[in-house]
Amino acid sequence: MKKRISIIPITEKLRGYDSEMGGVYTTADLYNLIGELDLEAKRRTLRRLLREGVLSRVARGTYMSKNPDLGVLASALIPQGYISADNILAKNGLIGTVPAKRMIIVSPKRKRVYSTPYGEIWNLQIQKNLMFGFTEARGGMKLADNEKAFLDLLYYFQKGMRFVVDPYGGIDVWKLNSKKLKKYLKKYKNPKFVKFVENIFDGTDRKING
Repeated sequence: MKKRISIIPITEKLRGYDSEMGGVYTTADLYNLIGELDLEAKRRTLRRLLREGVLSRVARGTYMSKNPDLGVLASALIPQGYISADNILAKNGLIGTVPAKRMIIVSPKRKRVYSTPYGEIWNLQIQKNLMFGFTEARGGMKLADNEKAFLDLLYYFQKGMRFVVDPYGGIDVWKLNSKKLKKYLKKYKNPKFVKFVENIFDGTDRKING
C-alpha cells in the first residue's frame, strides 16, 4: 500500500512562492516544489493538488493557484506575446480606468480568448513585422511601452474592438514621446491607419509630426 503524502506542507510552500511566480507554475516548477519523491509520487501529488482545488490546470503544462497575476498567466500561455493596449496605459497612468479582469496580449498567434475564474485573457493577432516596442519584465512577461500600447489600442479600435477608454480625448497623449511615436508609425504601411493616429492628436496641443 502506497503511503499517502500530506499536501499541507506543499500547499504552504506554494503560497510562499505565489508572489514571486505570479501564481503561475509549469509542471517542472511544481515537481521541483513537491520535492524529493519519485516521478509517480510527484504525479499523484499534483493530481491531489488539482483535485483539492489548491491548483487549477489552465493548459497543458501550465497551472495556476488562486488569484494569479493575469499578466504572468497570459505570458505563460502565449510566451511570444507582449501585454499591451489599455492594460499598459492604465498601469502607467495615461488613462484613469483600469480594465477589470481582462488582460490583452498581442502576438502573431490567431485571436483567442482564454477564460479563467479570475478574468479573461485576450490574445490579439498582429503581423510579425509589428512586433516591437516592448521590454521583458518579471515572470517572463513582456510589456509594451506607452507608445506601442497606444498604437495597438488604436489599431484594434479601428478594427472594431472597444476598450475601457475612448481614444478621442480619453488618453493623456501629452505623456507620450512624440518622436518615438512618429518612428513607430513609420512601420505601419496602412495609410488609413496612419491618418487615423494623426487625427487623434489633432484635438490636442501636440502634433505627432511636430
